[in-house]
Amino acid sequence: MGYDADSLELEIEFRQSGDVYLYFDVPAEEYRDFMAADSKGTYLN
Repeated sequence: MGYDADSLELEIEFRQSGDVYLYFDVPAEEYRDFMAADSKGTYLN
């Protein structure tokens, strides 16, 4: 998982499948809330 604050891009690699998803225009506040979530999967859904 990585976040680029300059481009507002969030990259997530899923454990089981190994698939990598790139999310665009993710505000820093949203990324912060995501990282603070108890369950990343639940938050993402």
